[in-house]
Amino acid sequence: MEKEKTYTTTEVMEMCGLTRAAILYRARLLGFTKYCKYVLKRTSWGNYIKEYSFTESQVKTMGCDHDLRREKVEVVEKTNEEKLEDLKREHPLVTDERCFTLSWFPKTVPSVLGEEED
Repeated sequence: MEKEKTYTTTEVMEMCGLTRAAILYRARLLGFTKYCKYVLKRTSWGNYIKEYSFTESQVKTMGCDHDLRREKVEVVEKTNEEKLEDLKREHPLVTDERCFTLSWFPKTVPSVLGEEED
C-alpha cells in the first residue's frame, strides 16, 4: 500500500492562502483535528503553536488543495521579432515598422505649453 503524502498546517496555509484559524476551523468541522498528530512548534516570537499534519486526502476534503489541482504552466516570453510579427498580422495597413515603437512618435504636448522650470 502506498503511503499518502502529509502536509503541515503551514504548508496548507501557503497552498491555499487561508489563515491558520480558517484551516483549523475547517479541520475541526470535519473532525480531523481529533485524530491528527500535532507538534508544538516554536515561532520567532517565542510562543508555541500547534502544527497539525494532514494527509493529502484530508487536504482535498477540506477544499484546500488549490495547488494540488492547479497544473504548473510555464510562461514563455516572446522575442521582439515575434511580437513585431504579431503586430504586423494585427495591423496589415501599417507598412513602416517604426510605427510600432511608441518612442518614435513626437511628444504630444509642445514645449511651450509644458511646465516652466524656475
